Parts: sequence; C-alpha cells; structure tokens
Amino acid sequence: MTVCCCCWLPLHIYILILLSLIQKNPVESLTFSTRRNVETAARYRTRTFVSSSSSSSSSPLSEESEMNHHSLNTNEFISSSSSANYNSAMEKAWKYVTKPLLRLGSQGISIKHGNSLRELLLAHSVVKVKVNSISLGSLDHVFITLKEQAEKSGAPQGMELLMSKSSANTLLIGLPGSLTRIQKGDFPPPPPPTATSTDMIST
Repeated sequence: MTVCCCCWLPLHIYILILLSLIQKNPVESLTFSTRRNVETAARYRTRTFVSSSSSSSSSPLSEESEMNHHSLNTNEFISSSSSANYNSAMEKAWKYVTKPLLRLGSQGISIKHGNSLRELLLAHSVVKVKVNSISLGSLDHVFITLKEQAEKSGAPQGMELLMSKSSANTLLIGLPGSLTRIQKGDFPPPPPPTATSTDMIST
C-alpha cells in the first residue's frame, strides 16, 4: 500500500511540528525555572544584605550601650571609693580625739556650756561632747542648741558637726573648715617623727 505525496507531506509536517513543540517546551520550562532561581537568589541576596546591614548598624549601638554601662559602673565605683575614703578619714578623726572634754546633763544647755565649747575649740579645734541625758533630745538638736549658745558667747560662726554616734551619745564638733581639713588629710596631724639612733647620739 502506497501513500500519496499529498497525504505524506502533511503528516511529515505535522510530525515536525510536534517534535519542535516537544523540544521547545523543555527549553521554555528550563528557562522559566532558571529565571525563578535567579530571582530567588537575588531576593535572598537582598534579604541577606539588609539583615547584615541592620545587624552591622546595631553593633555600634550595642557597643555604645556597653560603654555607657561600663561608664556607669565606673562612676559607681568612684563614688563608693570616695565614700569609703571619707568614712575612713572621719573614723580616724574620731579615734584621734580620745575622750569627751565637755559633758551635758539633764539640767539643759546654758550659755556656760556654749562658752566652754568655745574655749575648747580654740584650744583643740575638734572636740568631743558627751550627752548624758536623753531629755535633751536628739543629738542633732543638742548640736544646734549648743552651737547657738557657743556663738552667743563669742564662738566663730559656722562650727561643724563632724560626726555623731548614738551608741555612745557623743558628738564630734569642729571649728569652721574642720571637715575640709579632715578630707584633705590635714587632720589629724601626722605623728611627730621618731628619734633615730643618730639623733640620740648627737644629742
């Protein structure tokens, strides 16, 4: 059985068309898939760049916050160190003045007590005052009243309450400027130099 030329040509052309379509679709699907992969990779790169940029921009902030935190800790350390030095200096002054030179009883605080405090401060610059009666009120109130009486008797204005201990019912009172002298280390005065063997021989 033979096939005429007019029937064979359309069939051949039809087969070629089918083959071309079959070959064309994989290319298009491959091209489409490749395009999707490229777009996905581009989006991924963009997202990665944005996240890395945001993380790098937040780094200085975190470093700055850590520096601020370190600065705060440093400031707190300096403040606590200064407080410790102040307390140490005040305790040294308290121990240097060994015993109270003025005592107050239940009869109250008079001008005589103020005059006595004035004379003691002029002689020693820092004086301990013992309060023997709770009827005089708090230690702060005793200082205010005693200060008024001392100033009435001619004591310099601005005498200072350096320290008070309720457990001992005792005040440590100084002339104006005594607190600054204690903080600078000028009070208590340094002990006198001890005599060496050379000094003893020369004398």
